[in-house]
Amino acid sequence: MKCLNGAIGGGLVLLALLHLGVPARPYMLIGMYCCGAALALITLVPGVGQWSARILAVCATACMLFFFAGFFHMAPRLGEEWYAVHLSALGQLIAAFAMLPVLSEYSCLMKADCVEARKARGFFSVPERLRF
Repeated sequence: MKCLNGAIGGGLVLLALLHLGVPARPYMLIGMYCCGAALALITLVPGVGQWSARILAVCATACMLFFFAGFFHMAPRLGEEWYAVHLSALGQLIAAFAMLPVLSEYSCLMKADCVEARKARGFFSVPERLRF
């Protein structure tokens, strides 16, 4: 999960850099890509407390909803080949779905038994009471 969140953070930084070349330069969107990248990369830091994870989870949710709202605001005006021409819409859609694993990581950090199980098992973890 850490590798995935690292890749998401790098991808969001790349999207922010790609938007620097857009003539209109949507600074708020670039800032939100950087915010999403920071939220993804913070999951790589060991020792994030439960209260910090709660606050960061709320921030990740707000970031994800911002990206979805931006995409659905543009959706009615997009043409039939929007995915090939409209960088902003595609970037927001990708960023919105990319925030899901980041939010999942913060959710897991809020559960002590999930963190302990991850240390014991590795990549994926499920609390003991939910295992088959």
